[in-house]
Formats: sequence, structure tokens, C-alpha cells
Amino acid sequence: MIKSIAFMPRRPGTSRADFRDHYEERHVPLALNWFRFSKYVRNHLQGEVEPGFDCLSEFWRVNPAEIGPLMAGPVGETMAEDERRFVDKPNIQAALAETADLGCGARPYEANASPKRLLLLQGSDRDTLVAAATDLARARAERTALDLLIPYDDRPLRCDAILSLWGAGDDAFAPPAGWTIVARLEAVAEETPPETLAKTPQPAV
Repeated sequence: MIKSIAFMPRRPGTSRADFRDHYEERHVPLALNWFRFSKYVRNHLQGEVEPGFDCLSEFWRVNPAEIGPLMAGPVGETMAEDERRFVDKPNIQAALAETADLGCGARPYEANASPKRLLLLQGSDRDTLVAAATDLARARAERTALDLLIPYDDRPLRCDAILSLWGAGDDAFAPPAGWTIVARLEAVAEETPPETLAKTPQPAV
């Protein structure tokens, strides 16, 4: 199973509310006509904070090899045309995401409008961060997840890791030496139900 993430900024002149509405009501159903995911979550930022993006999208792909042929043809043109209506396409950042094992088990389905906090971290020693996040996960009653990011290209990412915290209580987290929290963000998760994902047809490419 391959997971990737994308930092999705809204198009200039578009409100965050309109961005979210278009994403959920138009873009997600459009994508599910062709793209098969085993899990698909959009974390929409809340409040007035402006970190340079408005949604952290998470994609668990059934078969990543399907994406290239689809995006190279008419499907890709259709998706790009729709993205231009609400996304600042030149400033999208995407990365592979390696989910650390914090002992929390498989990530369950999130009911829509599930609140969480996202901590964006910069650093290099992944082992020390995983150890610190594991200790945090053991101490918290709510779920904790850590994604270690791998860039697709030479462009620097906004962060090197994302710590996702459901519920309250991240104030006790102290990053290990060499790591810095560059942003603390409130978000609401919208996840496509598994039964909806199961309806996406096999791609004809």
C-alpha cells in the first residue's frame, strides 16, 4: 500500500469556505470516476491561519502505476481543468508518506468532520522522532499518527514530517533534539466512505 500527501492551496481570490465546498462537492466525486483509492482523506484547515495551503490531502492508492497513464490522457486534462477553478496549481506540493508504526494499529475510518491537530515538523533524525511520537501515542487516550515525508523532486517541502493528533493534548509533546515544530494547525477531516471508494471502476487505460 502506497500513501502520498498533498499540500493544497486555494486559488487566489477564493475563500477557504468556497475552496472546501468545491473540493468536496465537485472535485472528489470527479476524481472517483477514475482514481482508485483504498483510503482518501482531506484535512481542511480551520481558523485564520495562513500556512501557505488550505488542505492536507491524504491518498492511499490501490495501484500507483495506474496514475501516470490516467494523468497523461483526457482524464488528466479534465482533472487539471477542474483544479484550476479552485486550487493554486503551481504551489501544490506532494510527497510520498511513510507512516511510522506507533503501536496504534490500522487507522480506522474517520467520520466526516472529525477534528484533529496537525503538527508540521522539520528535522532529519527520523529514529528519534519516531521514538518521541511513540511515547506520546502511549500516553494519549486519543489516536496519534506520524508520517515521514519523502519529496518527489528537488523542491523543498514545507516540512519533513506530520504528526496528526485526534482530540486534545498535544501541548505535552516536546520534539526531540534536531526537530522543530514549524506549525500547529487545527483541521477537520473529510473521509470518503469505504463503500464509495469500492464503486470506482477499474481504469480503462
